[in-house]
Parts: sequence; structure tokens; C-alpha cells
Amino acid sequence: MDRLAARHEVTRAELFRHLDCEPWLASRDLARGWPGVAAADYAAFHQLIETLAWAVQAPTRAIAATFIPAPESALLPPALRVFGCALCWRDAVIAGEPMVLERDWILRASWRCQRHNLPLAPVRRLIGDRAPRSAVRILEAQVVALDRLRRRLPPTAAMAAFNHNVLGQLMGQQNRGMRRGETAYRTRFVANRFHLAPTRIALLAAAHSARPQAPDRFERLVALSAPALLRSSANLLDPKGRRPDAPAPWSVPEGLITRRVVRWEAGLADLIGAYALVLRARMPTAPGMGRPREPQRAISPDFALRIA
Repeated sequence: MDRLAARHEVTRAELFRHLDCEPWLASRDLARGWPGVAAADYAAFHQLIETLAWAVQAPTRAIAATFIPAPESALLPPALRVFGCALCWRDAVIAGEPMVLERDWILRASWRCQRHNLPLAPVRRLIGDRAPRSAVRILEAQVVALDRLRRRLPPTAAMAAFNHNVLGQLMGQQNRGMRRGETAYRTRFVANRFHLAPTRIALLAAAHSARPQAPDRFERLVALSAPALLRSSANLLDPKGRRPDAPAPWSVPEGLITRRVVRWEAGLADLIGAYALVLRARMPTAPGMGRPREPQRAISPDFALRIA
């Protein structure tokens, strides 16, 4: 659908309207095909599949094969489906071809191009509606930067093989057999939450390399459940009312806790709160209350990630 819309330089809604299909389907997440469509939308979606097959002169099974037979948790949120190979897109711009995202690029476990072995970049967000010459210049700069990332954090042979095999399985390709350790890899990466960080690709590259310390710390942080955070930070605002063992007023969604949390990590909110109080104490004083201090510099996200 994206290729057809890009070829005719129209939006999905305009394409569906031109094909006499329901334009509101463009606002639905159709990446998974039938499993991702609500029962109320079945009729409209069936008409769309039939019409697309007629428009491109292909059997309906060929259209259905373009969808991803993976669970919803394995896909990036629609708003974050902007990652792609800068080298693939640069070649497409030079050749005058439409720039589209490959199916496997929208998977959470996907972080590099299977063709060029180059880490992905948020190409859709970077390019936007830029002119071809400007787009090529931006993409070439991304290729250089991502090649440096690839050389700094090369994936190990085992992790690269796990990633390739698991992506193939998620895409519906024939399973070549499970490798030793692949079950643990699937548990960790298929529904990973590295997309919560702006440095998603760098964290995934590090997690697949021999230097996984930073992604390990990030995973431990996002694995903290809401009740754990409440229990560990209950005394920040109301020290007298602290009840460390009090149950949370809501239940934790299934699958939220993916890794074991140790005692120190459960007190991370206390550490952050204490650090905030120290910064507040060092803020400039009011007039007449003494010599004002110099304002403290803001901490960069990278430094915050290192101390977490």
C-alpha cells in the first residue's frame, strides 16, 4: 500500500478514496492484516484487499502476503515506524524510486538493514518533504555516522544469527530450526521497549555487541513496575505516610515486568529524588539571603543514562 501510494504521490486515505474503498481505513493499523483488524471492519478490509489485488493485477494471496504475521507487541507503535536504511533510501532517491519502509523495519527487534548490515536511522522523520538533492545529502551523512556506530559496536556472530533468524520467523518465513539460546533472545528482544529511548538504535546495537552494559541498565530501569516505583518513592512527598508493603491501587499489565529487579534498583526513584533535592538546595538564593550561587548546568541525557 505504501509503495502504491508513493508511486502516485498520494496519501493512503486519498488512495483508498480513489479505489472506492473506505478512506477511514487509512487511520487503522493494517500492518498485521486480518489479525489486527477489528471484527466491525472485516467487510471494509475485505473490499480493500480485493480492490488492491485488482488494481495491481495480482492475486489476493499476494496482497495478504505483504502483511506481517506477528503479534502486536512485536511491532513498533505506528508513530515510531520511521526507521529505515539510509543507504537503501539514498539509492532510491538517486534512482528516482519511491522511498518506502521495508516490512521488517517496523519490528521492535529490527535495528539494522539485512542487505547492507547498516544500523537503521529515523529516515522518514529526517527526510520529510525535502528536495531530492537535500535528501541525498542528509542520507549520506547518516550513512557515515551509522557506519561509525557499526564499527564501534559490531554485533557478535551469535547475536547477529539470533536476530536474523527471529526476524525471519516474525515475517512468516520458514523456520530453519531453533538455535541454542534463541528462546532467551526471543523473550528479550521480540517485544523489547528500547523504543522508549531516543537512542533506540544505539542501545540495540550495544545490546547485540560485546559491550551490553548501557542497554542492560536501561532494561532494568524500564522493568520497574508501577507498584515498585510507588513503594520505593512513597516517602519523597509524604514521609509520615510511607507504607513500603502497601499494595498498589491498580494491577500491573501482563508482561510489564520482564526482568528481575534487585533491591538497589527498586530504590532508584529515591536516588533520583535525593539528587533533585540536592540540586534544589544549590539553586540561587533570594535577594538579601546571601550571595547567590551560580546556576547549575543541566545534565545531558547521555550522562543521566550513565549514572542510572
